[in-house]
Formats: sequence, structure tokens, C-alpha cells
Amino acid sequence: MKKYGVITLAAGAVALMLVGCGGGGGGTAEQPSVPVQAASLQLSGTAATGLALASSTVDVRCASGTGAATTNEAGAYTVTITDGALPCMIKVTGQVDGVTVTLHSVTETGTTSGSTTTAVANVTPLTELIVAQLAAAAPAAYFDSFGAGSTITTEQLAAATTTLLSTLKTATGIDLGTIDPFKSTLVPATATTEGNAYDDALESLKAKVSLESLPLVVNQVASASAASTGGGSAPITLTEVLTAANAGSLANCPAAISGKYRVIDYRGATQVVQFDFSNNTLTDGTDTFAVTPNASQPCEVSVAGTVTTTVVFGPNGVGALRDAESTGYIFPVQSLSYEAIVGDWSFVESGVDETGTRTHFVGKITLNADRTGAVCDYDVMGGITSACTADDETPTVSDRTDGGLQLNYGDTPGRIYGYRTPAGTLTLFGTSNAEGSSSLGVMQSHFIAYKAQPAVLPALNTVRKSWDASMVNGNSGLTRETQTITAVDTVNQTYTRVRESAPTVSDVFAVNQPVSGMIARAQRPVYGFALPGLGVTVAVNAPGNTNFIYSTTVIRP
Repeated sequence: MKKYGVITLAAGAVALMLVGCGGGGGGTAEQPSVPVQAASLQLSGTAATGLALASSTVDVRCASGTGAATTNEAGAYTVTITDGALPCMIKVTGQVDGVTVTLHSVTETGTTSGSTTTAVANVTPLTELIVAQLAAAAPAAYFDSFGAGSTITTEQLAAATTTLLSTLKTATGIDLGTIDPFKSTLVPATATTEGNAYDDALESLKAKVSLESLPLVVNQVASASAASTGGGSAPITLTEVLTAANAGSLANCPAAISGKYRVIDYRGATQVVQFDFSNNTLTDGTDTFAVTPNASQPCEVSVAGTVTTTVVFGPNGVGALRDAESTGYIFPVQSLSYEAIVGDWSFVESGVDETGTRTHFVGKITLNADRTGAVCDYDVMGGITSACTADDETPTVSDRTDGGLQLNYGDTPGRIYGYRTPAGTLTLFGTSNAEGSSSLGVMQSHFIAYKAQPAVLPALNTVRKSWDASMVNGNSGLTRETQTITAVDTVNQTYTRVRESAPTVSDVFAVNQPVSGMIARAQRPVYGFALPGLGVTVAVNAPGNTNFIYSTTVIRP
């Protein structure tokens, strides 16, 4: 470009001289135009998981420009972006061994020759892990926000790569040596080609972290990275995440990965436990218990302790537990910042109040940037209407050192912990009774806060398989259920459900009535609230019924 600019300027100067001297027979000769070549950015690389990601969709977002392509049978791609500018993010979506896979990568620098800059970015499970470490966020969310103004320095990428690979080597024994996951040559295995050393490393990783489990492990890497850079005490570290990854997932249940989980039971008692599915054990900090997978029901285990506890895992890693005395929730440990929860939330709370009376609360809480908030409640006891009555008490929120937050509201400070799914959905799990007191005068409850979304009518003949963990009049239970949708009324926004356990009973539910996001059953009134992105629904009843019911429904495979 600079060379052409000099030529054009010189030609213009000659023409002016000719005009000034009256040359050229009293006229001026028209100068020929000189073409200016547009700058181009060319990205290339290989997408693989140990096998080539063939015929897969490639999407590219850069600091300037976007592009798209399709990988060939060897997983290779090339994308050319006119007037593109680094850095760039690459997303590849395809299928390997029947599993749909979405992976991300980045490239921050390239080589310029003339007007063309070339850059290389392989896309693999290793680059996915490194991007999570770099961004301290889910790679999918990082990609969605990438564009003009985005920056990645060579130093930042090198630091994230070194940290991830060195920790991976220590935790799992996988050693890439001098291989650069982003830029080194990658020859993936195909039906006719053996893979190279990089591809062998991907196979070793896949033996420890299946493609189905990878999003959950990547999610935990992102959370550990965020905790390490956010100040304060980190509830989970990269070493813990990758050491747990080395222990694999529950057999026949990729949604249940080894690692640290937080438990909050119905009355609010909370603790952190560690699952090791390579040895089928659970450790609660002091004692280790045997874990027995259910041979006939994937994602369900029993834990042999003082009392036997059954634990079930939903499709995004969040599950429910039940023992002889209580039910509760279990979810992977993550860090939670106040900035992440500013805004409006719906909540469901249940437990035992200071007088020993079982109780439910349903309402909304708004959390402001200044760490204050406002609460309103629906009248569950009298039957929920659209009216949400404002509370005259102002909650405030402060930081804790265990990765959670403290909710200053009511007589007893509560705690809030969070779980963000690989898709980015954040759910809050809280307690007013973290120490598990059973004394009168203490509020003994738990709560869940979520971003309510309008409920959607299911399709006719849809079959739903679930676990139902419930508290009925203070007694816990866990059942496996199969439901079939037998009728759908789009005019009245209702549907009819029949359960396999009670085939002669039809239940009719109305969606978004009287509150958006709520599912209400008129007969034997029950109000259900789907927790977006979790595959979990919470339900409470109007206690005017004979039975006092709290129920957690978890999708089962």
C-alpha cells in the first residue's frame, strides 16, 4: 500500500509540472489509475478431538471482520476476511462419534506479506480449555461478545496456555512438550490417516474427559480462573478441577463429573463434598463413603453413610438428593461475584420457620449495584395471584470468603451460592440455616433464585422421564416418574398430563397463569417453577391442602 501511494504522488507532481510549463500542446494527458489492493486476513487451522472434525461449521469473529467456512474431511479450514484485523476467535461445531461438539480457539498474531496477513488457529478440546482459562468465562459466552475492541495479547495467551498445560501435566500426566496447541501442526486421525503426536495427546485427554463431559469440565476451569483473578478466597482451583477431571465421570452419566459439589438440604444445612468416580467414593472433608451406581438407572447413585443417601444428577450437573429425613440440592462448586447477580430475580423458599411451622415463600428480589435490594412476596398460603406485595425491609449483600455471598435480611443472615451452566445460565442457591440448626427460634429454610422465563406449552404426546424428590408433611421421598402429555389447549394455554404411576388420573396445568413463568395446577393446587437451563422444576402447594408439599423434579435419562 505504501509503495502504490508513492507512485501516485510522483505521477501527480509530474502532471502539475507539465501544466505549469504549458507542455503537451496546451492540454494534459489523463493519468492511468493505479489499483489499490484491499488488505486481507487469512485464517487456517485444523479442528479435531483425536478424530478430525470433518464437514463441520466454522464461524470466525475478529477485532474487525467476520467469516465462515466448512472443514474438509481432515478437519482443515481456511477463512479469508477482507480488511480483517486480529485478534480473532474461531468456533467449530460438528459431530464426532455421534456426539455434537462445539469448540473454540483464538489467534492473536500472524505473519504479514504485502497486503495479506496469515494466522493459524487449531480448534481442539485443549484450545477450549485454554480459552476458558484465558477468558475466565465460558468460551461460548466469550465468543458471543467478541468483536470490535476485543484484545488478546501474546503475553496473555502464553500465560493462559502455560498455566493450563503445566497444571494438566501435573494432574493427568498428559504432556504436550513443545507442542503449541494453537499453532503447531495437527494431523488428526481419519479413516485412512494416523494422527501425529498432537492428536495422540487429544486421544489421551478424551480417555479422561469424554466429549460429553468436556463442557462441564471447561465450565469449572472458567470458574476457577475467575476465582483466581477476582481476589479473596477461591472455592475451587484449576489444580482441583483438572485433578478431578483425571478421575473421570460417573459411568453412563457424563453429566456427573468428579469434583467438589455443594449440598444444601431442605432446611438449609450446607456442606461441600468431593466425588471421585474413578474410585466411586464421596468425601465430606473428614470421612469417605462408598458410592454405588444404580445398575439400572444412569445418573443415580447411593451413598453409604450413617443413613443411605440417594443422589441423582440432571443433564447440566445439578441434581437432587434424598435420605430418610430430608431432600436437597447438589451442584458443582463455583465462585460467585456480586456483579454477576445485580438485577431482578424470582425466588422460591421453603422450610421451617422460627416457630417450627412448615412454610413456603414465593416472590421476587431486586439486587442493586450499591448492594441493596428490594423484595416482594406472593401469597402462597392464600393461593397465588398476580399481586406481589412489597416487603418493608431492605436486604443488603456482602462478600464471603468461601466463594459465596452473605444476604443480610431478616433476623438471621443468609448465604447465597451460584452455579452457572456451560450455556451461561446462572442459578442462585441459598440458605438461612447454613449450620443446620434444628432449634426453635431459628429460620430453617433454603431458597432458589432464578431468571424467570415464560413457560412454554409442551408438544402433544411428549414423554418426560424424571426423578421427583419431595417433602410431604416433613417426610422425604424420591420416585422415578414417566409423564405423557395427552392434551394441549393453545387457546387457554393449558396442557394435560398423565403419570405412569397413576394412569387413571389426569392433571391439567395452566402456563404463565397468574404469573409469567409459573405452571399452575388447579385441582389440588400446586405451583411449579422451571429453573432455566438446569432441567429442574421446583413446585410448592397452597398449604390449605391436606398435605404440605415441596417437590423438586429433575430430568432423568
